[in-house]
Amino acid sequence: MLLSDARRVGARSQGRPFHVAGPGVGPGKVTGPGAVGSAGGVMKEQLDHLLNLARHPFVQIQCVPSARGAHSAMDGSFVILEMSEAESLVYAEVPGAGHVIVDAQTVANSLRKFGALRSQALPHEETVRSIEARRGHLDD
Repeated sequence: MLLSDARRVGARSQGRPFHVAGPGVGPGKVTGPGAVGSAGGVMKEQLDHLLNLARHPFVQIQCVPSARGAHSAMDGSFVILEMSEAESLVYAEVPGAGHVIVDAQTVANSLRKFGALRSQALPHEETVRSIEARRGHLDD
């Protein structure tokens, strides 16, 4: 497992934020606009945090606009952990617990789901512009 993945899963399972570090392909995140809180001060902090993460060279943030309707990950979030070029695992959270999934068919389905989700999402640069615009409206 990549060290950054191990730290990310460990921090996430304890409810702590994770930090981005290290060379290579970094974490990817695809989210919907509803993932960011709606209270003014909290939303500003969340948007600022996303913008700071987006500055890292190995981080890609993509947002699925609400107007696109239903998407392939509406049944829950998951993280794909690339152990090596030949092996991937899926980490999924449910209320009160997280599960590492090693079943090859489930992992393959999750990889397809992630690919479909990325195809529905805005590209990274457009997502960053959208976050910046939303952040700017909060200062008005």
